Amino acid sequence: MKRKFISKFIWLALMGIVFAPSTRATNYMVATVTDLQNRMNNAVPGDTVIVQDGTYNWGAINFTNNNGSSSSAWIVLKAQTFNNVIFSGSTSLSFAGTHILVTGFKFANGNVGVNTVLQFRNQSNVAANYCRVSNVTIDNYNSDSTGGISGGSPNIDNKWVSLYGYQQFGEKNGCHCGKNWSIFHKTGK
Repeated sequence: MKRKFISKFIWLALMGIVFAPSTRATNYMVATVTDLQNRMNNAVPGDTVIVQDGTYNWGAINFTNNNGSSSSAWIVLKAQTFNNVIFSGSTSLSFAGTHILVTGFKFANGNVGVNTVLQFRNQSNVAANYCRVSNVTIDNYNSDSTGGISGGSPNIDNKWVSLYGYQQFGEKNGCHCGKNWSIFHKTGK
């Protein structure tokens, strides 16, 4: 009797292992700002949200993801093909969360005024932590800070990439920001 019980217990335990739900990394392809924001808000470590190649004028892209940790797998937001996802017009990207990687995008021929093109905090000023940006091109974006074109003001403060929070990483050689490299870093909010 005892032996049958142990056999059944082992069999049930093995079945539980075999059929247990597992967390698997998932790739999601998106082509709208709503899909991007929804997928990034709900992604889990190991997930990759891929923006379909194309040119987009999406305005403010903003998301918050609290599913990662400093030691979890990356939550990735990437272009389908390097530099073939082009954000233009007034598109900017602001995000909060932990262990998020943003890679492969091109911001070109746009202007977000005095706002930051890519910032590691959401629009509610909640900072991101342990995040990374790489292989991002910013070309002919934001207003002319010299005031020489279109009557622009020389007093406009443009920021391309702003890092907020803790343990951020921006690759200087992986971010191609026009003629100048400019990262604004502020710890905390």
